[in-house]
Amino acid sequence: RLNRPWPIALGKPIDKLLGGGCRPIAANRPIPETRVVEVGPFERMLRQRSNRHLSIECGNAESEKLWEIAGFSEPVGTGLDRFRQVNAKTANLKYLGVFYTHFDYTHVVLRLAESRPASDLKLALRGRSIPIPDELADAGPQRLWQVPIPQGAISAIPYPLSKAFDLDITAPGWKLTGLAVVGEKIHRRHLEMAGIV
Repeated sequence: RLNRPWPIALGKPIDKLLGGGCRPIAANRPIPETRVVEVGPFERMLRQRSNRHLSIECGNAESEKLWEIAGFSEPVGTGLDRFRQVNAKTANLKYLGVFYTHFDYTHVVLRLAESRPASDLKLALRGRSIPIPDELADAGPQRLWQVPIPQGAISAIPYPLSKAFDLDITAPGWKLTGLAVVGEKIHRRHLEMAGIV
């Protein structure tokens, strides 16, 4: 059609292919992958909601491998009900993976094994205090807290920076089952779907 003398195909059968002459070299069957990563309902909900989050399930080795943990007890409990208790005056969590500071993360979400008041809580991101709003501090004990991160606090962290997400938690005796950093407050319906509230 374009006056180019290059045939697309010669129109002949490929004898080697049709005659069984192209058999692959025999090899051992691959070993089936049997390792299953244990993920709890909260982590599953975060993944379904959006992948723009950091999270840790305390005591879950798969979840903890990207974190450096200090000031917490050894994991207590079994299965997905495990927790780590804040033992030191101030405990610390550092995310060791790639942390994109151009995402404006808006909330730190703390899940607890037992209800505690937010008036006991102090947070600091890379040494900069995250204020606990009055409405949270005045609320009664709860098992889940969503603390807003001041606007611009994440983007102010120089990038690239090793261990950029570095969170200090002052909450003596708190039993932390998990922590997440999310791009927007988690709606109640999502928490209900995950069986959190």
